[in-house]
Amino acid sequence: MLSFILFISLWFSGDPVDRHIAPSLLANGMEGQHQSFLILLKDQANVNGAYQIRGKEAKGRYVFQKLQETAQKSQSSVLDMLQREGVPYQSFYVVNMIKSHGSLELIRTL
Repeated sequence: MLSFILFISLWFSGDPVDRHIAPSLLANGMEGQHQSFLILLKDQANVNGAYQIRGKEAKGRYVFQKLQETAQKSQSSVLDMLQREGVPYQSFYVVNMIKSHGSLELIRTL
């Protein structure tokens, strides 16, 4: 059974890493379990410019482009690290997040 648990990646300096990890991920990770998790990135696309665009198709292209640009820019370093480590992942752009699977050590590294 696949369990999805939200892991919010905010990267505030000075804060302990575990503060940004869901308690259930910490508990299961302490038992050595590998688990599925989501990395929700702080940067989310600003699509407010779409209000100025006429036409549904043009507006859709604009929003799609902004969502993809934001995801590509903000996810690149995390995806590079996951690829180097051979960790499975799936990238999303509507909500700027990454789904992955791994150990608590991996989660803390992120």
